[in-house]
Amino acid sequence: MAAAFAAFGLKVEGELELEEEFYLWPENLPMFNFWLAVQTQWIWEEGRRMGLNYAGVEARLRHWPVAKKERTHFFELVGALESECLQAWSDERK
Repeated sequence: MAAAFAAFGLKVEGELELEEEFYLWPENLPMFNFWLAVQTQWIWEEGRRMGLNYAGVEARLRHWPVAKKERTHFFELVGALESECLQAWSDERK
């Protein structure tokens, strides 16, 4: 796991405990990597994430190694992932 974090320039201190294991199909790797790349685009308000900065997501997507014809699909998937994350975080606060 430390090697996976190191690939993103991150260093794990102490022991890392995972809640559950997940598997990623190879065809989903480009989108997964893009999702990780736009995690800096969350808009925070009053200590919680409110949504993504779509201008920042779009700018990142223009420079992402994906065919132009796939960009709309990637953008739609980001919106779906954003929605699911916001719902999950909302459920945790209840």
